[in-house]
Amino acid sequence: NVGLGAESLIKDVYIWHSKKFNKNKIIGFGVPNYFMYTLNAKIFNYKIINYDIEPSKVSNQTPIYIKNFVNSNKIKLMIITNPSNPFEKNWSRSDINEIVAHCNKKKITVFIDEVYQGLGSKSVDYLTKKFSNLIVLRSFSKALGLPGIRVGYIIASSKICREIETFRLETELPKTSIDQA
Repeated sequence: NVGLGAESLIKDVYIWHSKKFNKNKIIGFGVPNYFMYTLNAKIFNYKIINYDIEPSKVSNQTPIYIKNFVNSNKIKLMIITNPSNPFEKNWSRSDINEIVAHCNKKKITVFIDEVYQGLGSKSVDYLTKKFSNLIVLRSFSKALGLPGIRVGYIIASSKICREIETFRLETELPKTSIDQA
């Protein structure tokens, strides 16, 4: 799915997830991070449970840490930013695979924000073929250096992409943005 920047796609994922899973809307993500995750969680009435990203303890954030966080908090939507801003935690592909596999067993949607991908981390977009619970967010703004065109996209299973498309608000991309992308 292509949208008007990563910000509009974040909103689209929240709309879809909150409509599809209207009960037990519990979201987990690390803080500090991109404020739009918190803002949209509040708008769509999610219970927010955060884990702190501390510069001195960023190496302690492992798949086991995330799996324990998910298990103890009954998360239904887990957001992981990779690399994680502001402390540049780079999750390896095997780490993400382990986390997504665990969440898949527990029927938890995992939303991987790769807006800064290419600046130290490797994409896990290929895992969307393996896991039906995974959504990967990308953008032309940061790693590709094209912030003015406001084009973002998500990669997910065809089922999730179709479902998100049915809940999206109408927003057309400008032709110049499409041409540049």
